[in-house]
Amino acid sequence: AGLVGVALCFGGNGLVTVAEKDVPSGLAALIVASIPLFIVVYRMLGGDRPARATLAGVLVGFAGVGILLLPGGRPEDVPLGPTLLIVLAAALWALGSFGAQRLTMPGAPLVSTGWQMLLGGAAMLVCAVPAGELSGLDVARFSGESVAAFAYLVVAGSLVAFTAYAWLLQRAPISQVATYAYVNPVVAVVLGALILDEEVGWAMLAGTALVLPAVAVIVRREAAARRDAVREAAGSAGAGAEGPPDPAPASAAGGAVEPAAVRR
Repeated sequence: AGLVGVALCFGGNGLVTVAEKDVPSGLAALIVASIPLFIVVYRMLGGDRPARATLAGVLVGFAGVGILLLPGGRPEDVPLGPTLLIVLAAALWALGSFGAQRLTMPGAPLVSTGWQMLLGGAAMLVCAVPAGELSGLDVARFSGESVAAFAYLVVAGSLVAFTAYAWLLQRAPISQVATYAYVNPVVAVVLGALILDEEVGWAMLAGTALVLPAVAVIVRREAAARRDAVREAAGSAGAGAEGPPDPAPASAAGGAVEPAAVRR
């Protein structure tokens, strides 16, 4: 749980928070939408062989991310470094999500979430202290809006949303858990444009048109493959249970032949 927490909280949320000092929220959300693409890459490195449609979706999706990274794909005042930092954050969040389904994790969602946040937060604190971030902390300057926003993130973002995500990682296919990745960017782009007056250029629209459909194709294709595997396994189990009895000799007591399914 600690390793997963460092990847998710420090690598994912922490790096995005640092990068968003220079990167608009809409652009950041579109890059973060590439998380399912990285998950497929990790699966391939682990020996899985995704379907051709999934591989095509990965290629198209990364092409969209590439457009967003080009000078014309992001606002002129947005540097490349923080933008690449968000790509790294997406890759680390995907790694944490991938590892959460393959490592031994606490069974209770709140315990798992607690360990992840504790160690992920500790990793962020280790980096924040040498950077001098705590020296500029002035509690007297906290506004009511900032306190309310912090409380909302603690309750809605951490206690509710992150716990639900940790619970789903243990009980649902990763392809289904990742479906949020093509909902959040649309909301972030719209809210960023309406509330923060963030620029939405043609390149961002082009990148969106590649990334989000690619993620949707991957998620739908992986979900369909899982359903097919479940049906195939159920069919094989049913065929084995309903097979003919073994040609065993009759018992001396009654002369009846005991079916193989009963003997098992």
